[in-house]
Amino acid sequence: MCEGFDLAAMGLAGPSMIHGLGLSRSTFGLAVSLMMAGFALSATIGGVLGDRVGRRRVVIAGLGTIAVFSALTIGVRQIDGLLAVRFLTGAGIGLVYPNLMAIAADISIAGNRSRIISLVNCGGSVGGLIGAALLAVMGARLHWQYMFVGGALSALAVLPIAYRVLPRSTNMEKTPARQATPLQVLLGGGRRGTTIALWIACFCTSFIFYMLSGWAPTLLSDRGLSPGQVGAATSALSAAAIVGVLILATLLDLRRYRLSFLLAYAGMIAAFVTFALSGGVAGAFASMAMVGLTVMGGLLLLFALTPALYPEHGKSTGLGAAVATGRIGAILSPWVLGRLLDSGLGQRELFLGLLIPVVIAGLAAQAVAARANAAETR
Repeated sequence: MCEGFDLAAMGLAGPSMIHGLGLSRSTFGLAVSLMMAGFALSATIGGVLGDRVGRRRVVIAGLGTIAVFSALTIGVRQIDGLLAVRFLTGAGIGLVYPNLMAIAADISIAGNRSRIISLVNCGGSVGGLIGAALLAVMGARLHWQYMFVGGALSALAVLPIAYRVLPRSTNMEKTPARQATPLQVLLGGGRRGTTIALWIACFCTSFIFYMLSGWAPTLLSDRGLSPGQVGAATSALSAAAIVGVLILATLLDLRRYRLSFLLAYAGMIAAFVTFALSGGVAGAFASMAMVGLTVMGGLLLLFALTPALYPEHGKSTGLGAAVATGRIGAILSPWVLGRLLDSGLGQRELFLGLLIPVVIAGLAAQAVAARANAAETR
């Protein structure tokens, strides 16, 4: 929830920040992109650290980092300061995410692993839903600084709970005497093709997901929706994401890997076509709900399946690399969209163009599903 609130805060505060700090859209997109750059770099390092020194320790360090730099965001007045604090906030989130997912995989069993991982991930959607609900209730009265106060306080509140509740060393007893290098974990043991397909799917899906999560409030505002309507539409996206994730994760636990990914990516195509061709408040709500049902679900299906693709002592490394590869797409997408909007590209052309990465991601996800099925058969 803490991570999801902080990630959503940047997008929800976007219209107010752009106006209050006098930012161009491309500059705001750069700030979102740098946050994702911190996430990507830190997820790679944090995954390896989690496998080496313990996942709980790295999660706690990440929560402290989020709290400090979310709080510092409140006082920024210059673009350089904004870029720095958002990069470091993203670094904190990158330490938390892969290790939390690996802990979720460790405490589950094969028959419910995808649902456990997805339930933990749904916390992120709940955090985004809380932020969107605040915007829906308060509208224009919600100053952008309030969102980052909430991000800092939520991280501080979660820190002592994580310290007390998270298992101390879920992975240490499973580590072999001679530890494999990160490259051996990712590319050894016949996993090269699977890892590459997974990275392609994560890159393209994250490109789409973080483009929307960073810019959806601004895009909806450009369509003439009031701040309250923007908050309500974004809430519909977050609520639908929770439902979609749980439905698709249940199919994944039933070993219907290919069907799960087919539904997710075909649904994305329908969502983007609806957004491109619809207009008005009703169309915005319907398309946001469809986006929530599919895009978040597709991304979390990839992360839910990832621990099963790697050995026990390399789960955090595999997840960290997958998350980091996805965040490279997340780094590029907000900045790319800001540049496209500044150039005058219309929303219809934008969302029809997004069908290209959806198809690429869907094909790569099907390749991952096929390899997972083959591994189970062996």
